[in-house]
Amino acid sequence: MAFQATQRFSPTYYDSSPGLHWLLIEHYGMPDQIVPVQREALRLCGSTVLTVEEAMRQVDLPHRHRALDLGCAVGAGVFKLRRYFDHVVGIDLSNSQLAQARALQRARATSVTWTEAGFEPRTCLVRLADDVMTGGIEFREADIYALPADLGVFDLVIMNKVLECLPDPERCMGQMPGLVAPGGYFVHVSSYRWSPEFTPPEKQLGTPARAQAQLDELLSPHFTLERRFKVPFMIESDPTWFCYGVAEALLWKRR
Repeated sequence: MAFQATQRFSPTYYDSSPGLHWLLIEHYGMPDQIVPVQREALRLCGSTVLTVEEAMRQVDLPHRHRALDLGCAVGAGVFKLRRYFDHVVGIDLSNSQLAQARALQRARATSVTWTEAGFEPRTCLVRLADDVMTGGIEFREADIYALPADLGVFDLVIMNKVLECLPDPERCMGQMPGLVAPGGYFVHVSSYRWSPEFTPPEKQLGTPARAQAQLDELLSPHFTLERRFKVPFMIESDPTWFCYGVAEALLWKRR
């Protein structure tokens, strides 16, 4: 039986104003935005960017021409990858999330305002740091199961906490050999917290150990698992409640 965790988010939650706030804060928030109190938890801030930094410390890539962030949401991973690669593509199905990423690319700042029941109206404003590059970046709207025919192959592909939001994770993973160039890397990050709102029970990959075993079966004909590391993160459920989680990153090298 597949492992299931309760989750109050629907598949459309992340396109709402509160959901966009959650993504913007996770991707770009300053420490005092992510964790207003409990200063010892500050090291958990910015998990999207920190995941890219840690992955790049561990990969051996002589060629760093093209990278792909598959399921890029509001784009922090794309901007961080641009520090290491000549050209970066971010793909997501959500027009509203890509609109935030494109606003940051164009104006280096974006915001979202909403009212949550029981709280005062809130506005989230994020800005790109001065040293973040916005050229050499392309945000594309596409279905992960119907990727553009002209996408080509990449030196590195990353999926960061995307698998558990997909209706058919195994089908998605089957595309990876065609996206990663020989000698390149596939970086997969997941906490394997399945929700029937996103993934039907019969399509869920099960507990973390079982899911990783299935991923190994799917990917090992074309990839070698080289590294793994933990990715702790903090998210805000509402202004008075914060949730701590730990995902795992797997670094697969394309043969």
